[in-house]
Amino acid sequence: IKVKVFMSSKKNKINFLISSKLEKPYDFLITNQIVMGEHEYVNPYKMRVYEKSIVFKLADNTFQKTKYPNLTYKIHLLNHKFYVSGDEIFYTDQKRRDSSLVIIKISDVSKVEMTLLGTSGSKKINSISIANFKIEKKRYLNYYKQLISGFNLKHPNNLISEKLNIATYWFAHNAMVHYAVPHGLEQSGGAAWGTRDVCQGPFEFFLATNNYPLARDILLRVFSYQLKSTGEWPQWFFLDDYRFAADSCHGDIIFWPLKALGDYLKVTNDKNILFETVSYFDNRVKSSIFEHIGVALLAIEKRFIAPYDLISFAGGDWNDTLQPANKEMEKSLVSTWTQALAYHSCFNLLGSLEGIKNEIVTKLDILCSRIKNAFEKYCLLEGPLPGFIKIENDDSFQYLLHPQDNKTGIKYRLLPLTRSILANLVSNEKANYFSNIIDQHLAFPDGVRLMDNPPKYSGGKMQYFVRAEQASNVGRELSLLYVHAHLRYIQAMGKIGQYEKAYNSLLKVIPLGLSDVVSNTLPRQSNAYFSSSDGMFNDRYDFQNNFSNLRKGLINVRGGWRIYSSGPGLFIKILINNFIGLKVENDYLIINPSLPIIFDKLTVKFKINEKNSVFVFHVKNPEYTRIQAKIRNKHLKSETFQTKYCKSLIKIHLSQIINTNSKIDIYLL
Repeated sequence: IKVKVFMSSKKNKINFLISSKLEKPYDFLITNQIVMGEHEYVNPYKMRVYEKSIVFKLADNTFQKTKYPNLTYKIHLLNHKFYVSGDEIFYTDQKRRDSSLVIIKISDVSKVEMTLLGTSGSKKINSISIANFKIEKKRYLNYYKQLISGFNLKHPNNLISEKLNIATYWFAHNAMVHYAVPHGLEQSGGAAWGTRDVCQGPFEFFLATNNYPLARDILLRVFSYQLKSTGEWPQWFFLDDYRFAADSCHGDIIFWPLKALGDYLKVTNDKNILFETVSYFDNRVKSSIFEHIGVALLAIEKRFIAPYDLISFAGGDWNDTLQPANKEMEKSLVSTWTQALAYHSCFNLLGSLEGIKNEIVTKLDILCSRIKNAFEKYCLLEGPLPGFIKIENDDSFQYLLHPQDNKTGIKYRLLPLTRSILANLVSNEKANYFSNIIDQHLAFPDGVRLMDNPPKYSGGKMQYFVRAEQASNVGRELSLLYVHAHLRYIQAMGKIGQYEKAYNSLLKVIPLGLSDVVSNTLPRQSNAYFSSSDGMFNDRYDFQNNFSNLRKGLINVRGGWRIYSSGPGLFIKILINNFIGLKVENDYLIINPSLPIIFDKLTVKFKINEKNSVFVFHVKNPEYTRIQAKIRNKHLKSETFQTKYCKSLIKIHLSQIINTNSKIDIYLL
């Protein structure tokens, strides 16, 4: 029996073909579970059987129908007589057990052709025939090739380039799932945009691949969910007709829309977006994006803990498991990662507003200085950064997740180490010191972990952090290797010239052939992004008692939740912009690679300035300090810049890339 299932590329249609290779006739029972909502067994539905199809609609008086009254699904069977029943046919008493099951019976056939179609009412269901698989495959590949601007690698060692090429296409698919229908294979409910997530994965993916209108659309949607009453954004919100959102947020959420806006302006110089008007989530009066920025800055200033200018932890930070155990900690705890992110976001936005003078820009400039000064004065200690600072009632500081911490059992935290590098907040010497700390305390065979030890577990009793001290599952952030944070580590290592570390770590994200890179991994699905790498522990007690064996590679690791993450888009952004080092900013091409010497003679195809371009990298020095660009052996005019971390980059005006398929030789000397 051969079963072929594929989606039509341009229609809301899934095609099913079931056939006997020997053309023998069979009786088929095709089971369907009808959900018509978020959860199984909850929502009633309407079903009507026709001669060649079965139509499903929402039942009256359901919440879903108030938002999508015309939502319709149709199963169409081509040239088959069929019989429809419930699950009673499986029982001798002929009584139905599960009202959500619909069974289609087709008798004495060697082939079944069936389509599943859907519409929210905006389009008619009129394409019922089986699509041509070869045509749909070609359309699908062409769509993704266009989406990633023709990005393709070729290397004398084909294994190096092909692994990255295959991963790019699959991760582009995963990124689009996260963007368009925010579900995962293990997270089938929900379907909301996380404010933090959409401003990273999908947004950075679209910017890196020249899909600027999509990035712009994300910004306008996100800004329309800002709360005027607080100036903050909800933790998550629904982007469709449901239009509802979380009633709270973590302390870092407010900075992500501002950082995304700064990134967008830097790349596109589209200052017009600042004067686009959108409403607030809690106020339908429209205001310009500039005015939205002003409202956000007031909210940020209110979060300062006087007299230190440190930003309060509020509802938490990026690590969802480290939500504060009590209300007092929301005001007295400081995440050094959030402080670094705040500066990174505000300074990035300030730089993109160069040439504009008004009260909002002036206020932003002042806030940048206050945030940076506070970071340098209170967070940047002689040794590693503390994960948190607890400000006591007597104004003394207690450092948590730091070598001085004798309460949590955790001495090192990854996030502030990498974010302080990405934000240019630490010196070159300090950045390399942080890299060594990560090597010694946070690097494991399968990647870098969030902390050097798991949070203490005492049967769910809370002292500092809610989920970290309550949850029984050893997975996702609790497993400590959350791949999103591992990707930011790759970005940071490339930034400080640790090219081999960046490349070896990049390979640990790709499930294809992972056992060649991670010896203690269990098999993983090769075409899906895994949001975490989880040690095979029986429970939290086993996890904390035998954690050292995980560092030694004596414990097997498995992949965590698949696809639903900002990670796939982030992977492609880092691969193109940071590892290969091709990035457009305004009217310039920035060339700032992080390629180890193994990538000598790498050929990169990528569309730049609407032109299909070819770049050939000549990596002549493993610690290169100079970059040259040539076309037909003639030097391109370029400006050379030295980064804070002793790397060179060059800027080339896009007007010099004028011919389609221009071959540009890049020499790393």
